[in-house]
Amino acid sequence: MRMANNDTPIEIFITGGTGYIGGSVLSRLLYSRGNRDTKFNITTLTRSPNKADALNSLKTGLRVTLRAVVGSNSNEAQLKQLASEAQVVIACADSDDLGAAKAILAGLKLRYERTRQVGYLLHTSGTGVLEDDARGMHSTETIYSDLDIKLLETLPLTQPHRKVDLTLVEADNQGTSFCQPVPNCRTNVCRAHASLGFVQTYIILPPTIYGVASGPLVESGIQNAHSQQIPRLIEVGIDRGQAGVIGAGQNMWPNAHIDDGEQLNDLKTSIVLSQSSDHCPNRPLSAPKVADMYIAIFNGALSANPKASHGRSGFYFAENGEHTMRLLVTSIAQVLHSMGLGDSPVPTTFTQAELDRYFGGGGRDGTSLGTNSRCRAERAKGLGWAPAKTTDDMLKSLPAEVEWVKRKWAKQN
Repeated sequence: MRMANNDTPIEIFITGGTGYIGGSVLSRLLYSRGNRDTKFNITTLTRSPNKADALNSLKTGLRVTLRAVVGSNSNEAQLKQLASEAQVVIACADSDDLGAAKAILAGLKLRYERTRQVGYLLHTSGTGVLEDDARGMHSTETIYSDLDIKLLETLPLTQPHRKVDLTLVEADNQGTSFCQPVPNCRTNVCRAHASLGFVQTYIILPPTIYGVASGPLVESGIQNAHSQQIPRLIEVGIDRGQAGVIGAGQNMWPNAHIDDGEQLNDLKTSIVLSQSSDHCPNRPLSAPKVADMYIAIFNGALSANPKASHGRSGFYFAENGEHTMRLLVTSIAQVLHSMGLGDSPVPTTFTQAELDRYFGGGGRDGTSLGTNSRCRAERAKGLGWAPAKTTDDMLKSLPAEVEWVKRKWAKQN
């Protein structure tokens, strides 16, 4: 569906809008606008009444309205209602909440039945869907590309995130014979929509994301600025007085920086969102740019870009490098030791008791930190996502992360 420059707003519903990734996407939609003729009506969901009030009081960018609603993913009736009011849903909350995913799909289907307009669902999954049970003892030669759909389809339903991902693919595959009338068309039929279902789904799979998010939502205390995986390793290292590793730490994971991604290129659509000064603070916005992948897909979907695959082919890895777990935890150990928070610059192997205490066991059911997850982000880069930071940048970011976790740890203990 190609959007025209008129006063008809694009209705957007985003879940997880105060989180690390979701807040980054919301910031891009609110404050970084390349086309002043396109209106956005954005609704976001938050569990916190205080954050809802703060969001509703924000001064938004040009031609953007924001409505924050108090609620949660557990209120499926509410999710269904809010999704039924949106043309685009961006899900950045719990990637394994099947009930929430079904509620959102039900809402989009209701909207389709009412308007005969196809909806768009951008869902946050994760590269944990690729994980094995290496327990840190070895790497793997299996590397998944988001262009190799046949290899992705070998993943069993028992993998993390897989049930939700496949539910979305199935919904996308529900075709319809309905043809949408087009004004001024001699046949009064839009043949291009003849094979479409009620929704087009796009599944985004972030890896180990690192770095501190920035922007107005962070500065106002609305958005969580930190990821989970690396801060958790640091927190555990501080608690045990030494950075730890699962097994030999030979397992590998992909990574990407939250502020990574050069300005999108080759996306000359009518609603491209680019850096501009049309936002609340009178200064340049340093938008968290893993969100640029979401915006690339958002633009591609609404402009009918053939490169913006959906459904069965709509998987998008978000990586720009990979690391062994030993490399990561050794760097953490060095930083902890330099700050007097660790006994040695060399990590030690977690005991089984420690694995049970900190991670609920050392196997894949307890933590992904001992698993392999290797992939290549080829589909999103084909849309213009241009990440620049590498694994070296991840390692360089660790001192700032340790400082933050140290302050947090002191407050809690």
